[in-house]
Amino acid sequence: MAGFSHPLSTSKYVDPVSGADVTEETLATLKDKCPEVLGLFASTDVFPRFGGGPEAMAAAMGVPFLGSLPMDGNLTAATEAGLSFVDTFPDSPATKPLFAAVDCLLSKIKAAEASSGAAEL
Repeated sequence: MAGFSHPLSTSKYVDPVSGADVTEETLATLKDKCPEVLGLFASTDVFPRFGGGPEAMAAAMGVPFLGSLPMDGNLTAATEAGLSFVDTFPDSPATKPLFAAVDCLLSKIKAAEASSGAAEL
């Protein structure tokens, strides 16, 4: 249901056997051997979909499904600091999906206004 995306360049790397923090060494190796991967994001599903996911939940409640946002630490950081998320982190993984959800909401509002305006005429 919820995904998590994080840039490889700001990830923490831990040795799976010893538990030691190997971030510095890993980033140095990546910069030296394949720097192009540092611009990539690692993504995973944190919570598996169950029973149709949020789309089915919205349908069962009779409300529109506006979209999904990936778990994004930048979204949390911006909201906790009282900052505009999209202005502060325009390239963050949740920025485009957030815009899409807002666009969906605005289109639903416009459609509702148009249908209620037509009914009043």
